Amino acid sequence: MGDSSDNIPGVPGVGEKTAQALLQGLGGLDTLYAEPEKIAALSFRGAKTMAAKLEQNKDVAYLSYQLATIKTDVELELTCEELEVQPPAADDLLALFRQYEFKRWTTDVEAGKWLQAKGGKPAAKPAEPAAAAQAEAEDERPPALSAEHYVTILDEATLVTWIDKLKQAPLFAFDTETDSLDNISANMVGLSFAVEPGVAAYVPVAHDYLDAPDQIPPRARTGVT
Repeated sequence: MGDSSDNIPGVPGVGEKTAQALLQGLGGLDTLYAEPEKIAALSFRGAKTMAAKLEQNKDVAYLSYQLATIKTDVELELTCEELEVQPPAADDLLALFRQYEFKRWTTDVEAGKWLQAKGGKPAAKPAEPAAAAQAEAEDERPPALSAEHYVTILDEATLVTWIDKLKQAPLFAFDTETDSLDNISANMVGLSFAVEPGVAAYVPVAHDYLDAPDQIPPRARTGVT
């Protein structure tokens, strides 16, 4: 029988019940192909024509057998003892979890409880005291951003200046503003981009409300290169 989830083709017409009847009645593949005349005497539906099906799909049958066999003689460069699960490296985990701001996991590692709830060997407490770790985490927090260098682009000259900044920047952030969260019906109302933290610009393109500023005409926006 085959297994589509593992791409094992199997012999057509041989399901679980038929395979069990063949194995219990005669044995493995070698026996089936050595004594095909005995298959017809077995008590399962389709027994009389099964020998012909097996003969027509002999290559597939042996391929399926090979694919389904678990290989137990693989040569490994490591010993079984070296493959045993070791206690987690607490200091390395702590650095990694802080970097990606996994706060719950950071707390578990600091308390020496990492993996304890999962049935594994808990990691030892990191060498670094929790207070020092907290102080270091606070030092790594980004400084508060100021809006001093935020720009609203309302004329072509400023737009051209910012396009040059974007071209020269190794990386920049880009976002769109719409009048809805529905991606089918939403309309564009503005574009924003930043070349570094605290240095950003916004281009209103469809603001329509009382005292809304004059905005760059669409033709002028599309004509800038």
